[in-house]
Amino acid sequence: MKIILSPQVRFDAAPMALERMGDSLTINGETVALQIEPDDETPLHPALVGWPSREESEWVVTLLYPIPPDAAEAARFPEPIMVRGDGMIATP
Repeated sequence: MKIILSPQVRFDAAPMALERMGDSLTINGETVALQIEPDDETPLHPALVGWPSREESEWVVTLLYPIPPDAAEAARFPEPIMVRGDGMIATP
C-alpha cells in the first residue's frame, strides 16, 4: 500500500492514527474497506482525497493530513508512506 499525505494546515490539528488490516485502512478509528467500488451511496471518509486506486497490485490512497501551522518540514513535505504489512502506520 502506498499512502500519499496531502498536508492541510489546521489550528485544531491532531495526530492522525492509521492502521492497515488487509484491504482495509482505519483512519482515526473509522475503517474504510478499500476494495468496495464507489457509488452514489458509498460515502468517502472525510480524510480521503478521491477513492483509493490500484497500481499494479498495491493500493494507492491519498489522505488529507492535518498539520499545525508550526509543523516540522517532514510533515509539511511528507514522502509517500509504503506499507508492506498489517498494523499501525507511523506518520511524520
